[in-house]
Amino acid sequence: MWTIDYEHTVNSKQLIFDFSDLNIHQSELPYCPIFLCANRLTASEIAKVAERAAHMKEVCSRLIEIAPEALPEELPGKDECVLYCSVYHSEGSVKPITFPTACTVLDMVTAMIQVQHLKKYRTAHNIGVFIKTASGGKPKYDQLEVKPLGKKKICDADIHDGTHFVLDVDGEIKQPAEKS
Repeated sequence: MWTIDYEHTVNSKQLIFDFSDLNIHQSELPYCPIFLCANRLTASEIAKVAERAAHMKEVCSRLIEIAPEALPEELPGKDECVLYCSVYHSEGSVKPITFPTACTVLDMVTAMIQVQHLKKYRTAHNIGVFIKTASGGKPKYDQLEVKPLGKKKICDADIHDGTHFVLDVDGEIKQPAEKS
């Protein structure tokens, strides 16, 4: 399992220090300042530094000329599917995750809880999991029963590529359904 939208957080102060040690004439690109990351910075990341540090614009423009652009995202293989997860009432938390189709539903929900950084006492059994569909412009939430499907594989549980899952932490989706 891997997340698609991993992005380096660029610390401009650290990068300005790193840029001063570079030999631009030898086409040397800076490395990511994150500890244990050996990736070179892309042109768009160097452009972010140029925006934040006005005195580095000239150096950054020369680096942008020699820097490669970001690589396109790796597409999922034939035995993988991309599923989207979010937390209810938090539309900005939608995150795509690539899962192998042989992954169990319980492991899938556990991974979604971890990716959304929910509290440690939240498990797949004490949180509401819903499949979000749009019907007539309004979102519709269909509950996914995790206990009976827990040991089934994603491909056997009729979960398709591109399905959007919503994690209901406080049980807000269940309450309107119970009142009706």
